[in-house]
Amino acid sequence: MDLGLAGQFVSEATCEFALVLRTDAGAEIRVESDFTVSGTGGSVTYSPEDVGETTAFDWLVGKHIAAAAVDDAILTIALADGTKISVSPDEDFEAWTLAGPGERKIVSMPGGELTVFGVE
Repeated sequence: MDLGLAGQFVSEATCEFALVLRTDAGAEIRVESDFTVSGTGGSVTYSPEDVGETTAFDWLVGKHIAAAAVDDAILTIALADGTKISVSPDEDFEAWTLAGPGERKIVSMPGGELTVFGVE
């Protein structure tokens, strides 16, 4: 499922015991489960318990989103510079949420099933 974020830019990246990405078009992606950031320098997996205010993801600000999709319950955000952020489903918790722009909301429920609100 294409999430329709291609062409948007990351306008804010914060860590609130989750990775929160906001785009210039008003979308917010909140990752509350383990996620992997990969690029030319390799990959690093982060846990929400380890992501706090001191974890710096501000280097994502200004990055162009090339694609964002969910395939086999895995969220993948591909940035134009080759960076990828991947989030697998969590068996016990909501792994991630996409809110906006507008009334749209998509939630990765425990086990990976998607719940979609406000999308016609």
